[in-house]
Amino acid sequence: MGKFYQISYDCRSIDKDELIKDRIKQFGDYCNIFPGVWLIYTDISVQDVYQRITNEQFEEIALLVLRLDVTAYWGRMDKSVWDWIKQSRG
Repeated sequence: MGKFYQISYDCRSIDKDELIKDRIKQFGDYCNIFPGVWLIYTDISVQDVYQRITNEQFEEIALLVLRLDVTAYWGRMDKSVWDWIKQSRG
């Protein structure tokens, strides 16, 4: 069964974050909610998520991967974020 993760990094700490974005998009089920903040849904571990994104290239930047419990959430976001969460929980 899949799990939700939040991936956060400081966009200002790297010149081009396209490589990180591409690696995050490779998880397939993702949602970019703010610059440098992504949600993904996958069945791999938090350590594997981190390793696939960094792949030994981004040791100098702050990057955080958190497992999320989306059984309870509240806030104000674009409707597409709520739709993505509901769809991914399927």
